Amino acid sequence: MAARRVSDRTSPPGPPSYASHFGLREAPFSLFADRRFVFLGACHTKALAYLLHGVEQEGTILHLTGDIGSGKTTVCRLLLDRLPHDVDAALIPDPTLFSEAFDRNQRAAQTHQRRTVLIVDDAQRLGIAELEPLRLPHELLRVVLIGRSELIELLGLEVLPRLSRPITAGYHLLPFAEAETSAYIRHRLALAGGVGDIFESDALPEVHRLSGGTPRLINTICDRALLDAHARRRRTVDAPTVRAAAHHEFPEAVAVAAPPSPTSARARRPLWPWLAIGAAVVTALVVGAFLIVTHFPVDLIIAPRGPTEREGYAAPSPPGDAVPPVPAPVQARPTGPESSIAPEQPVAPEQRVVPESGPPRERQAKPPIRIDILVWAPNAKDRLVYVNGRKYVEGDTLENGAIIDQIVQDGVVVFHHDQRTLIRYESRQTPADGAAPR
Repeated sequence: MAARRVSDRTSPPGPPSYASHFGLREAPFSLFADRRFVFLGACHTKALAYLLHGVEQEGTILHLTGDIGSGKTTVCRLLLDRLPHDVDAALIPDPTLFSEAFDRNQRAAQTHQRRTVLIVDDAQRLGIAELEPLRLPHELLRVVLIGRSELIELLGLEVLPRLSRPITAGYHLLPFAEAETSAYIRHRLALAGGVGDIFESDALPEVHRLSGGTPRLINTICDRALLDAHARRRRTVDAPTVRAAAHHEFPEAVAVAAPPSPTSARARRPLWPWLAIGAAVVTALVVGAFLIVTHFPVDLIIAPRGPTEREGYAAPSPPGDAVPPVPAPVQARPTGPESSIAPEQPVAPEQRVVPESGPPRERQAKPPIRIDILVWAPNAKDRLVYVNGRKYVEGDTLENGAIIDQIVQDGVVVFHHDQRTLIRYESRQTPADGAAPR
């Protein structure tokens, strides 16, 4: 059985050349793994809680995604440290070894009757053959897949159609917010022995802007900025030093030109903007005269305001090719792990019904709503969900006409027939649960 603790990849190097200049005992922004310097932002804390909750479920498959340097490995190592003592764990840094490790740990778990968590790093490199063991549920084995954003597409296109049950949950790590970036820098400097504000107040926002809040890029820029400040015999790091450091490390991706001062900008102000403004004014006058002498037919259609708009809540608009749902009350029936939203037969009073000629057609049965993969993130743009084997984001329309109003941590909120309904995630849904009106 694999060991619980995983040692750091290598020992960190000695103190950098600038350490004594700034009163530091060691390198504060080393790229080597060191648990003493761990700093958890809001997303990292939630992701760790998400994974710890998921591994308690039977036969689950979890996934953690994020960009390079976002802290996925840090969360993975913290997960290993915080697992219960009756749970064994194995970390697979090379995904090509997944099949062999899966079989070995599955046999060991069955032999010793112990729960086992199998963590696969860089999982977006897994091939179809390696993913084949995930098709069937395993009572004692939990699998955590960690990788870049492409992992979600791989699961949705290749793994999901083959699974006999849905993947439990996923979490997408986002970069630090600006306040978290500043706290992260101060945290690492303090642990390395720094006293006072080594980075000036205008330098911290620059680090966040140039790094995008990605921890690995923050470390790279700050380490270079300290080295440059030491070379210039400065006791603090200012914004120009940060920009120069970022340009040195990422010359093709970072623009370091400082904004020009108002005086120099006025001195070098070109003439072409005034010419462009004059041309725009002339064009506006010509178009206005044309509109005055030309009469267009007026045909305005004003849609009645729905109850959601009267309450101050605006439902998202469906895609252009989506058919709007019929405005009628919704009936959500609990059907065990799956829930369906079926429209009622009566038609709203304001809707005009056109009788059809010929024999009546049978109503087509709507497929039940089954959540296969759910990825929640604080930013709505990064949330996605696979429902009945298809990928959706907030605002998309499901096959039964319901609109995904919001993706929440325990399911999705759909808007159907002027009512919002929460469809809970199947893996957390008891037989008595179902679609809960919101």
